[in-house]
Amino acid sequence: MGSVILIKPNNSVLYGGFLAQFFKSYSAWVELQRLSGTTAQQAIYLTHIKKVKLIYPESIAEQEFISEHLENIDTLIGRKKDKIKAYSKLKKSLMQNLLTGKIRVDVDKITKLLSEK
Repeated sequence: MGSVILIKPNNSVLYGGFLAQFFKSYSAWVELQRLSGTTAQQAIYLTHIKKVKLIYPESIAEQEFISEHLENIDTLIGRKKDKIKAYSKLKKSLMQNLLTGKIRVDVDKITKLLSEK
């Protein structure tokens, strides 16, 4: 069974993007783990969300600034992960081609190049 909690921040006090970035953070995860208890089937309820303590800058502009930079970092991390996946697939395909003999390695040429260094 799944539930959804809709959080509507008071826009004059808290910027929604800042709140979203907070709930993606490790500290929010730790806080929610602590509040949800140690039962066999942990769950997060509205009462838990209401008890979460959040420290935030008073200035909405500063919250937007922090949120924007954290979103940019998240995007950069996503792109790096995508590149790692692509390179991993390329490596596997190259290894497969080498192991099956589709591509031949000229050992003499490599030995010569290594000895020149």
